[in-house]
Amino acid sequence: MNLKELNHSLTPEALRDLNANIVAQLDKEDPTDYAELKALLLQRDKVINAHLHSLHDDEKRQFAQKEIVVNRALEQVAQSLLQSSKEEIIQFVRGKAAVKKYK
Repeated sequence: MNLKELNHSLTPEALRDLNANIVAQLDKEDPTDYAELKALLLQRDKVINAHLHSLHDDEKRQFAQKEIVVNRALEQVAQSLLQSSKEEIIQFVRGKAAVKKYK
């Protein structure tokens, strides 16, 4: 995921900064601890909600439409991370069982 996928023409500066941090977190070679990513995403949600409350109806609708696309992309990334974590756990359990079998 890159910044072009997270930022759009209506992205406020505070959200751009958060998006940069999210991309940096996702770009880590081996992000085994997802607590920081979760915290960034929760903070992103708060910034988006605060920004929505500051907009008028038409602006709010336009911003929300663009953010729906971004949220879907983030959801896909999260699902991918979840799937890879599941696969790692399965491999670990299988490896552990194989070691026990040959002891």
